Amino acid sequence: MARQDDSFKKPSLRVHLKERKAPHWYYVDKGLSLGYAKGATGASWIARLYTPKGKHWQVLGLADDIQSADGEHVLSFAQAISKASKLFEDEDARVSGRSRKPYTVSDACDTWLKTQTGTTGKTHVENHIRPALGHIVVNKLRKSTVYDWHQELGKKPPLWATKGESGTWKVKKTFDINDPETRRQRQDTANRVLRTLQAILNLAYKNERVKSNTAWSTVEPFKKTDKKRTDFLTPDEAKRFIEVCDDDFRNLVIGALATGNRYSELGAMKVSAYDSYRSCVDVFQSKSKKTKTVYLSDDEIAFFEQLTNERKPDEFMFLRSDGGQWLKDHQRERMKDARVAAKITKEITFHNLRHTFGSLLAMSGTRRELLQSQLGHSSPRMTDRYTHFDQTFEQETIRKNKPSFLAKRGKVVEMVKTA
Repeated sequence: MARQDDSFKKPSLRVHLKERKAPHWYYVDKGLSLGYAKGATGASWIARLYTPKGKHWQVLGLADDIQSADGEHVLSFAQAISKASKLFEDEDARVSGRSRKPYTVSDACDTWLKTQTGTTGKTHVENHIRPALGHIVVNKLRKSTVYDWHQELGKKPPLWATKGESGTWKVKKTFDINDPETRRQRQDTANRVLRTLQAILNLAYKNERVKSNTAWSTVEPFKKTDKKRTDFLTPDEAKRFIEVCDDDFRNLVIGALATGNRYSELGAMKVSAYDSYRSCVDVFQSKSKKTKTVYLSDDEIAFFEQLTNERKPDEFMFLRSDGGQWLKDHQRERMKDARVAAKITKEITFHNLRHTFGSLLAMSGTRRELLQSQLGHSSPRMTDRYTHFDQTFEQETIRKNKPSFLAKRGKVVEMVKTA
């Protein structure tokens, strides 16, 4: 049985190991042990490898018990470990058919990107991860390197979409990292890119392309960077907002308020998602990759009936006036224009319509478990972030539901101070 102690590390300690036919074994890593074979004429280092095709033995060289280590024929304990590890990596690559060239962060990015369907991960990789870390061999990546990269990312100006003649990015507005909101935004971005890097390297670790995950798994994100979205539309504000929208955008807004779906989910929704028999919409969620069912009210059923009437099942449910699909950022200016036209002062983005969906359901008495199901969340804690109460509702509900324990037969009980 392989062990792991200090008795192998120095000649002065190995002298106490007994001579025997079988080597003394030192556990190096899963599938790899270093043997110290001690005989009457001297001692040698041996590597024992376990691969999918069986067990392999390899004599590495003499131990430096008598002669000084030269790194080639006579090896110290550390040199023997290094040579055994290199031999194990080469044998593992040969058996598995993998390339023997060093596996870099850039290689890990390529492997991970094959599992992704969205564009955010690719943006993180190409703009922030590959340029700074791509050249580093994953097995040689250090926590200090990841930490310094993450810290620096939290200070850098954002990369806007235009470049100057020299190829450098143009900053379209003043960047002041000392401004609290600017700092929060940059640190929030750095945290999201860090999570992408961790996902990439976790996959490499899962695929056994790296022996340890400590270089990235223990790097702490910046604290308190989330900006909570608490604004939502009241029913009256929602009606005003809908009325001022152009026809094509009005349909999209009603779809969001009726289903609580994300903008990308609505843009990708097909006519077949509406089930008239069950009076619901089945939605494939872009984040969880699961399908959720949202149930509709009578007026929402009428809306979807009209929207899908005599249309092919594989058509996109919501289309722009030119017949095109709603794609990234098409909604931004439309939201701003409608907010101004409806005289709504709240900072409402399209995603706040999802908050409106959850909040109005919550204020109508919908149970938390049902809210979680309709919003498609995996945990109640996430649902709580999407359900808000306006001050009037909160005040009236608390006053109505508080028990009365100070009144007796129409008279207020006197509160007597004890001496």
